[in-house]
Amino acid sequence: MLWVPQTANETEGKRVLRRTAPLAFGAFALSREDEGDALLAGGSGVFTSAFSGLTAKHIGRHFLQLDTRCEHPPRGRFFTQYATRLFQHLNPLDDADQPEHSVWHVTHVWDSPLTDISAVQVARIDGTTNEPTGYWPWRLLPPPVGAQVYIIGFPGFTLDDIPDRDEVSIGMALTFQVANVLEVYEERRGTGFLNYPCFEVDCRVDAGFSGGAVIYDNALCGVVSAASSFEEKTWCSTLWPLAFLGLESELSSTVRMGDLFEDGVIATIDWSEARERLSERHDDCGRIYAAIERA
Repeated sequence: MLWVPQTANETEGKRVLRRTAPLAFGAFALSREDEGDALLAGGSGVFTSAFSGLTAKHIGRHFLQLDTRCEHPPRGRFFTQYATRLFQHLNPLDDADQPEHSVWHVTHVWDSPLTDISAVQVARIDGTTNEPTGYWPWRLLPPPVGAQVYIIGFPGFTLDDIPDRDEVSIGMALTFQVANVLEVYEERRGTGFLNYPCFEVDCRVDAGFSGGAVIYDNALCGVVSAASSFEEKTWCSTLWPLAFLGLESELSSTVRMGDLFEDGVIATIDWSEARERLSERHDDCGRIYAAIERA
């Protein structure tokens, strides 16, 4: 089931939906074992360029329970004992009960130490794939209080292993919600929960929406991070801390995502406005955090 909001901005909402739906993905983990396959549903995400995307960092931490080293995971770069897969609608605006989908293999994950976002790199798996187009530019700074945003993801998707076949049956429901920004936390909401730059919106999303795209003013402005269990509130991670994320390649060379903003490899609409205001700092306990100067 695909829910399209009925609002005064219905035309804009449908346009955002049509562009974003093919970019949305769901994430799950798969572990092949002698006693049977282990499947673990995760959350959502969004393709941001060819073979690359963003999702919530805590989804990858959730998948670690399939790794025997989960209590003390290796530091730095390491190979997991499970595979991470992304699924994507091939016909996202079709109301078919059994929608076609393609599956991608995640080859690299880079976790930001400053926020609840991970960058992912993917590769095709044999079979039908649909490389997304029409990627959104990034809005690094948060939307203002009162702004209307659009959120899209795959909450509550289901997984079933197909016996005697190396395939997984996926039950999915692409969901599209409209919300308004209630509060912006420039550096962090608190020192424990949500201790990173984020903004609060006036809707509650279901489990599995984490990592879903947040669109504002013709740009990707964040990803879903957490939702309240008792209030109509959701918190979305702001994108600008990714400027400090180092992307390590196969050759062990590292490039900062901020350099990709600077060179235009990743299209942004406000890097020139944001770059001089951003820094990494340490709090009184020595913990690193993302800092931003007031405009």
